[in-house]
Amino acid sequence: MSACPSPRAPCPRPARLSPLARRQRGAALVMGMVLIVLMSLLGITAMGTAVMETRMATQARDRIRAFEAAEAGLAACEVRLPQLRYLADPIPVQSGTDLGLNLPLLDAQPACTVERVETVMGGNMSMETAAHETDSHQVYRLTVTGRGVSPNTVVRLEAHVRQPIY
Repeated sequence: MSACPSPRAPCPRPARLSPLARRQRGAALVMGMVLIVLMSLLGITAMGTAVMETRMATQARDRIRAFEAAEAGLAACEVRLPQLRYLADPIPVQSGTDLGLNLPLLDAQPACTVERVETVMGGNMSMETAAHETDSHQVYRLTVTGRGVSPNTVVRLEAHVRQPIY
């Protein structure tokens, strides 16, 4: 098919383009492609940042869970200490089930280690604790290990507790 409407009629000539118009052919396509590439890079960067922030928030939440589990284990171990002190030396490790804990969503229940540190017999009166140091007491070190949802998240808390000797 020819561009002319009829074979006998003269074909209209296309309008001549100015030199400026000839140089701009395809510029819109190139600019559109550049903008698409830039927007894609911006989207990929934003997606990577969002994924990294999600991972950081998940790890922070897991660390908080492990810390709270360790605190719960420490409180349970302190409450149970009067019963534990009559056990053999060294005192066996107390698991979460031994302490009466059943914390959900954790890799493992907290575990408590109890160590006898020092025995102070009556009559040791100091200026700081004048009335309290006259009785005999035993000092224990409680070390509790709490775990988060991930097995790699571990928090250890340690406390020294003084129990009177009857």
